[in-house]
Amino acid sequence: MKTIQAAQASVVSIALLAIASAAAAAGLVACGKYPDSQEHGAGHGGEDSIRASNAELTGAGYKPAFLKPGYKTQDVSFDIKETVVEIGNGYKYRALTYDGSFPAKTLVVEQGTLVRIRVNNQDSVPRSLHTHVVKYKPESDGTSATSTPAGSARYYFWEVTDTTPPGFYPFHDHEDIGEGAQDRGLVGMLNIVKKGERANAGFGILLHDIDPEFLFATGGSPVATGGGAGHGGGGHGGGGAAMGSMPAHLINGRFGDAPESRFTLKKGSKIRLGVVNLGTDIHTFHPHGNFFRGADGLANDNLEIQPGGYRTVELDGEAAGEWMYHCHVPGHPEGGMWSRYVVK
Repeated sequence: MKTIQAAQASVVSIALLAIASAAAAAGLVACGKYPDSQEHGAGHGGEDSIRASNAELTGAGYKPAFLKPGYKTQDVSFDIKETVVEIGNGYKYRALTYDGSFPAKTLVVEQGTLVRIRVNNQDSVPRSLHTHVVKYKPESDGTSATSTPAGSARYYFWEVTDTTPPGFYPFHDHEDIGEGAQDRGLVGMLNIVKKGERANAGFGILLHDIDPEFLFATGGSPVATGGGAGHGGGGHGGGGAAMGSMPAHLINGRFGDAPESRFTLKKGSKIRLGVVNLGTDIHTFHPHGNFFRGADGLANDNLEIQPGGYRTVELDGEAAGEWMYHCHVPGHPEGGMWSRYVVK
């Protein structure tokens, strides 16, 4: 009889332990340390937020999880704030920027580097910083669970290891479940290069669609959005606001043939080009006169990039001259998505 009672007591103890363990696990989820896929990104610093350590918040004492000993460090400071920028064709844009630039200046990072990014959010709502391909801990994921509250600052850590593939990758706001303030301008490119190859980093082409609500004519008056931005008639030039098409589809934050979107290479050489689409539409990269080669080794001159997509290619500079390049989607060149390059 005593043996039976002891066995029953043992079963009860195991059951109570299981209940306690489940409750403890539920508590961890409830406090947001390990948010599940449904909770992740549901709020701003509430129950679903990952509790970042002092190292993640202040940058002091951070220990990499993926880098080998002997890694380098690269410090970056981003002030998120509203900035009025000139985008060409007689227009200004009331953008949100990471560093006062639209888009943010491209970050060139060598393999084997810890990138320490201090984000100071001067906006009135939470903002974040998310990237692709590089490794990071959950605290640096850059969604709403790890966003930077309004009026606050925190660190994000990107670990570019020795095996991180070289190439151009996007970084951007990822607040809420959706894509945050990308159309306002919180976008940029991360250019990963092999050790010692910063001098041959190549050229980044960021394709971007903007929100006409924040578009202004040079004189300061808001722009009427009727008729569809960027799909009307008109020229490609840099005339006044009444001339040409309304900017809607930009390269490197500029309308048409601007210095920020031009590149040059020597005849007979190659140039590494990163094409990143952080717009809301499908875009293509079509260079006139010269070609790049796909994974199959075949020559190509029109690369389709889905929203959020990115590709790094090498353009062969075989034909000398000044050449146009543009998006081949109808209406997009008229909206500003075109520029030039030179082979000399």
